[in-house]
Amino acid sequence: MNLNDKRSKYFLAAGLILTTILLVFKQTRGLVLLPYVFFLPGFLLSKVLFKRDIIDKVERVFISCLLSLTVIPLAVFNLSLLGVKINEINVLIISTVAIAVTLVILRSQNRKQK
Repeated sequence: MNLNDKRSKYFLAAGLILTTILLVFKQTRGLVLLPYVFFLPGFLLSKVLFKRDIIDKVERVFISCLLSLTVIPLAVFNLSLLGVKINEINVLIISTVAIAVTLVILRSQNRKQK
C-alpha cells in the first residue's frame, strides 16, 4: 500500500474507524459484520470466477451471497475439526483471510491482463 496515494489514506482511515466501531460498540458489531461475512467474500470470489461480461449485477449479488454462505461456514467447520473454537472473532478472521486471498488472486489476474 502506497501511503502517498490519497485513496490509500482514505481506505486506511475507514479501516481504523471500522475497527474502532467494532471494538467499542458491541451492539453495532452485528450490523457491520453481516455484509463483511455474508457478502464481501462471495462477491470477491464471484469476481475471480466470473468475468464482467458473463453475469450481470443482480446475478453477481445473488451468487455473492450464495458463495459467502457456503465458503465461510465450510471453512469454519473445517477449522473446528482442527480444534479451533467457533466464535465471532474466529469467523471474522476466517472472512478476512478469505477476502485477502481473493484480493491477491484478483490483483494477480489484473497484472496478467495488463
